[in-house]
Amino acid sequence: MDAAAGVGQPLERMAAAGSRYRVLESVFTSIRQVMAVPRRREAGAAYVRAFVERKKAEGFSIRVRTASGQAAASVVS
Repeated sequence: MDAAAGVGQPLERMAAAGSRYRVLESVFTSIRQVMAVPRRREAGAAYVRAFVERKKAEGFSIRVRTASGQAAASVVS
């Protein structure tokens, strides 16, 4: 393989494990994760919005990102 691109944390672990690859410093993309509900489902939208905010406030996101080795990712407030 001449080059690889992907989520930074797994590639950084591979490089740190003594592989013949190095991780370049610059980031070239950012993925915005979003939720979607049917347009006419106001109650559903409110529920999902509240659920996401509650999980963020509970620290759920940081716990699962840390457990998966991706703690460097950020959550938008």
